[in-house]
Amino acid sequence: MKKIVILIAVAILAIGVFYVLANDDTEEPNMDIISQLAPIYAYEWKLERVDVSGVSEIPVNVGDFVISFNADGRIAAQTDCNSMNAPYTIEGNSLVLGSIVSTKMACAGETFEQEFATLLSMVTSYSIAEREDGEGLLLGLGISEGSMTFSAGEINIPVYNPNEVEPTIDLDDFVGMTESAAITYAAENDVEFRIGSVGGEAQAVTEDYRIGRVTADIVDGVVTGFSVE
Repeated sequence: MKKIVILIAVAILAIGVFYVLANDDTEEPNMDIISQLAPIYAYEWKLERVDVSGVSEIPVNVGDFVISFNADGRIAAQTDCNSMNAPYTIEGNSLVLGSIVSTKMACAGETFEQEFATLLSMVTSYSIAEREDGEGLLLGLGISEGSMTFSAGEINIPVYNPNEVEPTIDLDDFVGMTESAAITYAAENDVEFRIGSVGGEAQAVTEDYRIGRVTADIVDGVVTGFSVE
């Protein structure tokens, strides 16, 4: 693993949607619907290995590193210690991640977490390949011969609840409100509301998916932005 860490450091110095209808009573996912999704969105992806400049490494606790691409335009990642998320944009096979935020739990023992976050920030492309054991995801890195290889894991399909009521308010109204005013406003209008970051520091939030939930960013006690599930 030290080889990978050193190569990552050298490389950095060198270059300086879907809501899916599902029946709550159906235990098995609808594979016809799944097959219509772009594969990158349809699965949770489990890290297998990292390749940098011709050197291949299997990180410690590799099976604990999982990513998924959500319909709200954010990637969710789980490591062997903390969880992370970041906005992403896809154009063709080009893939770019925005600023990564993470929970701040102290990590005991050896972990690949910091290197994992660094590599994710360097992703520039993706490709999907059919393999004997299912589909695989290859994330290309903005360094020579750099890539991260993932295998398809659990189905990543948020369940649509037909009884869910879409918000009847303009969610943009949250921006500019104080934290307390936003919480009150959300409660009065039956909108689930939570704080995702304060002053740029990520807050610990659950990884569950709830349609219509607002996750807000707070700076100096005021809502400056938000995302909606």
